[in-house]
Amino acid sequence: KTGTVENIKKNLYEIIGIPPYMQKLMLDSIELVDYDTLQKSGVKNDSKLELFIVEQKNHFDQEKELIADAEENKIKESEYSNLIDIMNFDGSWDDRILFVMERTEAELIQNMPDNVRKLKSTADQLKAMYTLEGIRILKTKFKASEKDL
Repeated sequence: KTGTVENIKKNLYEIIGIPPYMQKLMLDSIELVDYDTLQKSGVKNDSKLELFIVEQKNHFDQEKELIADAEENKIKESEYSNLIDIMNFDGSWDDRILFVMERTEAELIQNMPDNVRKLKSTADQLKAMYTLEGIRILKTKFKASEKDL
């Protein structure tokens, strides 16, 4: 009851020779956390644990992944910068968004929501549509995952 998951991994290391950092223990499809007690993890005397061996990547593979991630982030930052650079001071977008968006002005007008059509001038309608499109692009291209928040 007072033992920890880490203690189990150390015992397994003594028996089978696989270092604790390469072991992943699961109980009912849930990974156990090293510093948790067996009681907190729900491990009982008759529990059946699953052991998975986690392959460690060599330094070269880790470096390659870091470089690929950095390149992807640079592209995302560049696209984001380009989109923000063409945003107006008041937070709206104008026809410069046409260079970034995947729709034509005619498509924007055709798909204009009723509440935008109620605006007085065509210029105001287009400004609203450019801004809606800018927001749509931001939401789809740069959606943050929960781990990034």
